[in-house]
Amino acid sequence: MMHRGRFPERDGIGVWWLVVNLLFASVIATSAKEEGAGERARPYHPDHLVPVDPNPADWHVRYTEALSKQLNLHSPFFIRMLELPSFEGESSLRLSGKNGEKEITKINEFILTLYEADKSIWYSLPENNEEKIQKPVVVAVKSASIPKPVALRLHAVWEKMIQRTRAPKQPDTTLDGVTYEFATKTGKGEARNPKSNGLSPGRLVALGYSLKNYCEVNASQRAGSLEMIEIHLKSLEKYLDEHPVK
Repeated sequence: MMHRGRFPERDGIGVWWLVVNLLFASVIATSAKEEGAGERARPYHPDHLVPVDPNPADWHVRYTEALSKQLNLHSPFFIRMLELPSFEGESSLRLSGKNGEKEITKINEFILTLYEADKSIWYSLPENNEEKIQKPVVVAVKSASIPKPVALRLHAVWEKMIQRTRAPKQPDTTLDGVTYEFATKTGKGEARNPKSNGLSPGRLVALGYSLKNYCEVNASQRAGSLEMIEIHLKSLEKYLDEHPVK
């Protein structure tokens, strides 16, 4: 007879241990499943740029057209960084020849030009705001001459990053943040929310921000800003030489 508060004896003990072990195994399996789900939920940060969608939806085509018009994306360039935040104003940075020359080796003077929108171009479009109207966007334009040796190195490192572009091993499931698109005459690639974790996209973004700062400071501060460009440029050059994409 089984008494309240006691476990069954003899054969009943085996049943009790079986129940306990099954419960324990269930807890372990659930924990492992949750841990695995946590691993999958972590953002994936590849050590390379990823391809830009070659067949964007209609809404993206209209947005790209607005970006091109507002940020002068149709102008010739040797390197370009396009910064697309989810909610703030977009910006474009490009390196070009002073007089619009097209062959980089024959250019003696290079210009960095920064275009910054004061508010989101995306939300300025009628289909993307509550008022359903075209909202005005003011774009500030700043430019600065940059030494030729630095310009040529910038072009070379941009090209290396473009050549590293490949499909990611995992899909990007993040909704908001910042997308950075990098381009040369030979192609383009992008990075979404790259972390400052030492990987090449983060290093490239840091270099891009140092170039933006170079355009924004006054002439007396450009020597110091150029030193920061040199630091980020050397860092990325060294990293790319030591870490080929596998």
